[in-house]
Amino acid sequence: MTPIVQQLNEDTIFCFTIAQSKQIAQKIATTHYCDSVVTVQEEKIGLLNTLTVNKDSMITHLKWKMTNLHIIQQNNELSMGHYEKTIQLQEKLLKRSKFHKVLLSIGLGVVTTIAIIK
Repeated sequence: MTPIVQQLNEDTIFCFTIAQSKQIAQKIATTHYCDSVVTVQEEKIGLLNTLTVNKDSMITHLKWKMTNLHIIQQNNELSMGHYEKTIQLQEKLLKRSKFHKVLLSIGLGVVTTIAIIK
């Protein structure tokens, strides 16, 4: 595309044919379209980067939560073990106590019977 160059009042004017003007208009429209597409894509990239950062922070947060929940579970298992041992010990002491009460009752019964017989 070579324009016709003309001088008008100390200004240089470039004249194009109608076909050349249409081509130039199409290129300008394409350039504006490409610029707007680039702008939209840059906005989408910024949004995706923000979403990626948020997702990564959520993943990190959830990993910490999982670690903490695992520690809580271990502590609960240890506590349950201690409670079971305590319950077993109390049951053993309760059986001994019942046995002692029975022996004491028998002994008192024998002593009372002997006391009454004499």
